Amino acid sequence: MQRSVELAPELAIMLVDTEDDIEPLTRRLTNLVLQQGLGASHPTHLGIEAHPSYPSVYFGFNRVFVTNTRRGITQALQFSLQYYHAHAKGYPLVDTTRAQFA
Repeated sequence: MQRSVELAPELAIMLVDTEDDIEPLTRRLTNLVLQQGLGASHPTHLGIEAHPSYPSVYFGFNRVFVTNTRRGITQALQFSLQYYHAHAKGYPLVDTTRAQFA
């Protein structure tokens, strides 16, 4: 999360090498973001949330994707990029000037 603030990439993908459900991880990441008290410029950017059309892909804070390898690395990256181009590209980022995750 801190890297997404400091390096300010167009998008970031956290690929978790597991076939297990990563929803508990995304809840912890959402809590981390909420603790920062940052204002979201778009509702999808505030927490890390799932989208029903993109299995095992979670998206949120500062254009960060979190996904696992359940369907394979290629599929995870493909779903992330499809989601980005369909739902996130062009929306402003979260104001991260006050973020301190470390």
